[in-house]
Amino acid sequence: MENDAIKFLADIQSTQKGLKATTFAALGVSAVVCVLAVAMSIFFLRKTSGEVYVLDQGAAMEASRMKNDVQKDLEVINHITRFHELFFNIAPNVTTINQNVSRALELADESAYKYFNDLKEERYYSQLININATQQIVVDSVLVDVLNYPYRAATFASLYVLRESTITMYSFRTQCELTNVQRSAKNPNGLMIHKFFATKPEVIETRDR
Repeated sequence: MENDAIKFLADIQSTQKGLKATTFAALGVSAVVCVLAVAMSIFFLRKTSGEVYVLDQGAAMEASRMKNDVQKDLEVINHITRFHELFFNIAPNVTTINQNVSRALELADESAYKYFNDLKEERYYSQLININATQQIVVDSVLVDVLNYPYRAATFASLYVLRESTITMYSFRTQCELTNVQRSAKNPNGLMIHKFFATKPEVIETRDR
């Protein structure tokens, strides 16, 4: 009986040691999980804090907050592309033309306004309206220099004039300088185009629709 009691007590002590070891192991795992959870939370918080969301026509546009020069490249390219789309996408309607050009001119100074007036004096818009033609632009590439201020940019693009029976493709280039201005809903990139200049479009081809 005495041996049985001793064996029983030994089993209890062994079980208690096992429970203690299991408890310590569980506590250790919990501590590791907590540390990992905190570390991951800090990582994702830093990652999301390094992202910028810009609202463009109701759509959220995400741009990573990388090095300043790379981020500025993205903003300059976006600003210039948006300006060209507003200015050169033309429907054969006076009201639509004026509305789009007015929005484009909010992104540029009087140099773009002068270019607009030159086109009007050359009856460029009137001719498109008279032949009921639509003009569309495709920005092929934008080269930017943000290492010097004011920033400089050159844009290479294709213009398509869509008539009822034909499509004429033109190539042309524009160049400008850009300065920083206050950001706003109408100018989310906080940039202003200066010294805008466009070469005369050159005909590439005309094909039937």
